[in-house]
Amino acid sequence: MTYEEYNAEKNRLLEQIDIAKKMEKLTKNKEFKELFIEKFLEQGALNTLRMIEHETVKSETVLNRYKHNAIAIGVVKNYIDAFIVEGNFARDQLIQLEEMFQQQEEESNN
Repeated sequence: MTYEEYNAEKNRLLEQIDIAKKMEKLTKNKEFKELFIEKFLEQGALNTLRMIEHETVKSETVLNRYKHNAIAIGVVKNYIDAFIVEGNFARDQLIQLEEMFQQQEEESNN
């Protein structure tokens, strides 16, 4: 692995880690957590599923809208979680990359 390849991969991993840190910070922000995560994602999903389950919505068009809302809520939640998981994975990859490059450097110096 050349230094340029190492540096490019290191920068890519650092960017993923930075995004994950920002996403974690955002999910811990009081207003974001209250308004978006709790109200929209959690309560919104439950309310939507309750309406579908209890058939309080009779119109097929409205029912489809609620189904799409439930799907969208799940997608957003997975999107947020994926950034955090990818950042944690990138941390591990960065450690391995640095160890591998350091070992390569030591072997080339001997």
